[in-house]
Amino acid sequence: MDRKRSVLYSCVYRWLLMLLLLIGLTVSAAQAETVQYTLMPDDLVYEDGNIVLHKQAERIGPDEWRVNVSAAVKETPVEIPKIEVTFVLDTSNSMLGCPYELLHNEGYWHMHNAATCPFGTECKVTNLMYHSSTRACSIDFGNGWEDVSPNRYDIAYEAINKLTATLPGGTDIHRVVFSIPAYTDTVTAFDANFKQFGGGTHLMRGVNLGCDQFEDPDATQILIIVTDGEATHDINGSNLTDVSTRYTTQKFEEFNGIVYTVGFNHIDPHLEGMVKNGGSYYHASNPGELTEAFDAIGAKLTAMIEDPMGNVVGFDQVTNQNITSGDGKITTVGNTIYWSPSDNSDENDDLKGTIAYHYTVKLNEQAKTAAGVHGATVDDPVPLNNPTYFHYGTADEMKKVDFPIPYAQYAVSTLQTTWKTVDDTKTFQTTDLEKIVGCDFKKKDGSWYFTDFTQDYAIKDSFTDNGATYLYVGTEITINGGAPIVVQTAKALEELVKAYESNAYQVVHLYEKNMPLKLTVSKIVSGNMGSRNSKFDFTVTLPDMAGQTVGCTLGNTPTTLTLDVQGKASFSLSHDQTLVMNNVHGNYQVEEAPYGSYVTTVSVNDGQAEQKNSVMGKLAASNTYVAYTNSLDATIPTGVFTSSASALAGLLLSAVMFTITRAGRRARDDE
Repeated sequence: MDRKRSVLYSCVYRWLLMLLLLIGLTVSAAQAETVQYTLMPDDLVYEDGNIVLHKQAERIGPDEWRVNVSAAVKETPVEIPKIEVTFVLDTSNSMLGCPYELLHNEGYWHMHNAATCPFGTECKVTNLMYHSSTRACSIDFGNGWEDVSPNRYDIAYEAINKLTATLPGGTDIHRVVFSIPAYTDTVTAFDANFKQFGGGTHLMRGVNLGCDQFEDPDATQILIIVTDGEATHDINGSNLTDVSTRYTTQKFEEFNGIVYTVGFNHIDPHLEGMVKNGGSYYHASNPGELTEAFDAIGAKLTAMIEDPMGNVVGFDQVTNQNITSGDGKITTVGNTIYWSPSDNSDENDDLKGTIAYHYTVKLNEQAKTAAGVHGATVDDPVPLNNPTYFHYGTADEMKKVDFPIPYAQYAVSTLQTTWKTVDDTKTFQTTDLEKIVGCDFKKKDGSWYFTDFTQDYAIKDSFTDNGATYLYVGTEITINGGAPIVVQTAKALEELVKAYESNAYQVVHLYEKNMPLKLTVSKIVSGNMGSRNSKFDFTVTLPDMAGQTVGCTLGNTPTTLTLDVQGKASFSLSHDQTLVMNNVHGNYQVEEAPYGSYVTTVSVNDGQAEQKNSVMGKLAASNTYVAYTNSLDATIPTGVFTSSASALAGLLLSAVMFTITRAGRRARDDE
C-alpha cells in the first residue's frame, strides 16, 4: 500500500512540476509579447476598436527613419477636446512702455546703429532711443524723434486676439485685467482702448479673479497669465517684502487646470514655478518672441495629436499624407509636432475618419556615440519619439491615450580607407581616408546602406599619378585589429561589413607602380627551307588593358592594335620584322599559331630560347623583348640508289629507252 501511495505521490509531483513550468513559460511569453522594441509595433486600439492608433517607421538611411502616424476613428465620432480658457493680463503702469526689453531695462537714452537695431532689417536709420519719461521707443528720421512702436499692452492684446481666433468654436473664453485696487479689476472683454493702467503689479489679484471665471467642469480648464514685471503686492493690495509669498494663493493652489505663464520683457523664475499640469513658461523679450510664445500655446491648446520627439532624435519634413476627417493643420513647436482641426466653427464638434501624416527622423549628436551597437537588445532601444498622445472626448469624459512607439536599432562603426603601393612607400589621397559607416541593413530592393560605402563602391583597377601607372593588386581589410583579410572585389569587401555590429574597419587598397612600358615581339625565319616571305600569325593578350587601343610601330611604320574585352588582339610578322607596343602595363601573353613543319623557339629579354609557341609574364620595368625564331631545314639527295628507290629508277630508265626506240622506228617506217 505504501509503495502504491509513493508511486502516486511521485506522479502527482511530476505533473505539478510540469504544470508550474508550463505556467511560467506562458507568463514569460505573455510578458515578452508586451515589450515591442521594434520599428513596427502593433497598433493600439481603444473604445472597443473604434479608435486605432498607428505609429511605425521604416529606415531610409544610415541614421534616418521615416515615421508614419495615423489615428483612425471608425464608427462612432469622437468629440474634439473641449477647453475653457481664461487670460489674465497685467495692466500695471509699465504695460504702457516700450515692448523691447533691451531699451526698457536701460532706463536712459540709448543709441543704436542700423546693425543692432531691434526692429530688424526694416530699420533704415541710425539712431534709436528710449524715452525714460514716456517709456516709448522712438527713431530719429532726421526730422526729430518719433514714436514707432505700440506699447506692451497693445501688442499683448493683439497676441491674445490672434490666439482666441484659432480656438475651436464654442470654446468658453474669459479675459481678466488687473492693476491697482483703485481701479476695479476687469472681467469684461478688454480691448486696446482699455486705459485703466497704474501702480504696481498686483499679479495674484488677477490670478485669483481668473480662477473664479471657470464654469464648465467637463472642459479642460486653462489659465494663461501675461505680465511684464515682478509681483509686488498680495491680494489685498499690501506691499510684501517676501517675494516667495507673492506668487501663491489658496485659490491658485486648489486650481487643477493647466497654467501657462508669459514674462513679457521680464525674466522671472517665480513665473516658471507657477506652471501646472503640462503648461509652460515663456520669456518674450520683444513682440516677435511674444507672437511665437502664443503660437506655441495655441498649438498645445487645440491639438488632438501631441507628438514629442525623444532626446536623441530631431525631425523634419512633416507632411499631411491623408486627412479624411476634414481639414487639419500641423504645427511644430520646438521638438514637438501637433495636429489640430483647422475649422473652429460651432459645427466642428466631432471627428470621424483618419488623420495621417509622416515625417523624417534623424539621430542627433547625443545618439551618435563614438562606438557601440544601440538597440541590439530589448534593454538598449532607441525610441524614435517620446510618448505620443491622442486627445479626444466621449459622451462621458475627455481622454488622453497613447500611440505605440517605434524603436530603432543601429550600429556605429569607423572605416578608414587608404590607397597604398605594395612596397608601402607611397600613400595616395584618392579618396577621403576616413568615413563613418552606419553598418546596418539591406533595403527592400536588396541594396545596402552605408555612409559613403555602398554597393557601388568601386575598387579602381588602375590610375595614373605623375606619369606612372598604378595597377590594382588586392585589398586588405582588418576588423578590430585582427589579421588582414585579402579580397579582390568590392562585393567581397562589402560582405565583410556586418549589420548591427560595431567594428573598427581598416581597408587598404594595394597598388603596384609601373612606369610607361613597351612590349616588343620580333620574328626571325631560319633554315635551308625557311620562307623569308611567309607571314606568321600571333595573338597578344594584355588583360589589364582590355578594350583599349595600343599604339604600335611595325618596323618604322606607326600602327595600332585594338584589344577586345579580354585584352586580346592579333597581328602577323614575317622574317626580320618587329612589332613594338607602346605604353602598356600589367600581365601579358604572346602566342604564335603553328605553321607547317616549322620548329618554333622563343626567348624573353635575351634569355634561354625554348621550343614552345607561347610565353607569358608581367611586363618588365622598361621593355619586355620577346624574340621568336621559326626554322625549317631539308636534306639534299646524294649517293647510290638502293632497294625500292633503285628499282623505281630502273623502271623509269626502261620507259625512257622504250620511248626513244619506238620513236626511231616510226621515223624509219615513214621513210
